[in-house]
Amino acid sequence: VAEVEDMILYPNPARDRVYVRQLPDQQGSLYLFDADGRLLKKRSEVISEAEFDLGNFPAGLYFVEFRSGDGRQIIQGRVVKQ
Repeated sequence: VAEVEDMILYPNPARDRVYVRQLPDQQGSLYLFDADGRLLKKRSEVISEAEFDLGNFPAGLYFVEFRSGDGRQIIQGRVVKQ
């Protein structure tokens, strides 16, 4: 389990799905980026938890970023896809 501030990403490393838990109790958006910084997926109106399907992506390092609706809070984490 990898923990960055309030965000927990598991399993890590992941195969098909990564779960994001313990996000702030406020609405925001969750973004998935590849190691080159390209945006791969976005989940809007996220509160406290979400998941991303990594099944169609190659093995490697990915970044998950939460941005609060007001733009004040940004939390980042990393996940490795096997």
